[in-house]
Amino acid sequence: MGDLRILRNMILHAKGIMRPDKHEGIKRLSDMFDANQPVHVPYEGMYKIFVFIKQDCARMLFDWLGVKDAPILPEEMIDVAIQKSKDNGLGRAKTLP
Repeated sequence: MGDLRILRNMILHAKGIMRPDKHEGIKRLSDMFDANQPVHVPYEGMYKIFVFIKQDCARMLFDWLGVKDAPILPEEMIDVAIQKSKDNGLGRAKTLP
C-alpha cells in the first residue's frame, strides 16, 4: 500500500506529475505510470488498485490470525466478502443446531 502513499504525494504536492525519483519507489503499480508524465488512472487501473488493496488486506488478516496454509493465497484473490453473523439481541451470535 506504499504505492498509494506515493501517488497521493505526487497528486497533492507535485501537481499530478510523476517525478522520476518517486517513480522508482513504486513497486506494484509502476507499469501504470511513466516518469515526468501526469498521473492518470483509468477505470482498469482503479480496478487493479482495488484488487491489490483487497489482496493486501487479506495478507494482513492472514498474518494477524496466524493462518499459514489458507485454501487460497492472497495473491490469487480478486474479491472479498465478509459475512456478518446474526445477532440474537444479547450481543452474541446465534448458535446453529
